[in-house]
Amino acid sequence: MKKLLILFSTFSIILGCSEPKDTSNQSNLTTFTSSSSMSNKAQAYAYTGRKYKIIKGKTSYSDYEILIDPVDLNSTEYKKDIQGIIDDVAHSYKSDFTAYFYDDPKAADLNYADLELGKQLTKTENDLVNNHIVAIFGKDVDGTVRVNYFENVPEEKRNKHKAWKEAFDESEFNSGYKPNAR
Repeated sequence: MKKLLILFSTFSIILGCSEPKDTSNQSNLTTFTSSSSMSNKAQAYAYTGRKYKIIKGKTSYSDYEILIDPVDLNSTEYKKDIQGIIDDVAHSYKSDFTAYFYDDPKAADLNYADLELGKQLTKTENDLVNNHIVAIFGKDVDGTVRVNYFENVPEEKRNKHKAWKEAFDESEFNSGYKPNAR
């Protein structure tokens, strides 16, 4: 038992992360915290941004699938939240990754079923997925690191909400964004 505990502790130290803590009063999303002891001068790192939960690990299309609380479609504040989460994942796990961000767990499940399992989605299911993929982070085919927000919302619906309309302003795509890892 002692050897198992030491092995688990060593594994946790190597990964540089701690057990997820649920700090939510209103939802079941988790705020992840991690600490880094790179040097004596390094201070403990604690993520204090928007609550999130990594709901799936490695898939054929992303390293992480991340669930957040529903986005206020009358605001663009979610963009800062997404970048904060990207920074936290980069700090806690690895800085070179891809991630899909959802604000609806059913959309995440349907997207996985479509892309990973080959399920043919109905129009209603496809609309749900497209409207709730909040952001996709990672490298484009040309190698540029990019954060794209609500990129799957059909053009004819873009003016419906401020979050969707302003997500498509090319200057807001943050081309070349690099996460703030350590």
